[in-house]
Amino acid sequence: MTETLFHCKDALWTRLHAALRGRGLRYEPAGGGLTLVDVATGQSLARSSLVGPAT
Repeated sequence: MTETLFHCKDALWTRLHAALRGRGLRYEPAGGGLTLVDVATGQSLARSSLVGPAT
């Protein structure tokens, strides 16, 4: 069960990164979290806590 969940999570991250790359974006590690970055400019756009799922 744990292995199945790991593969599902891994597949979701892979799809997320592919979608971000398609839009010229990527997540980068920053201060214990992630930052959304514009690939072309290197500009930090938002911390991951600001772009997570709507509540």
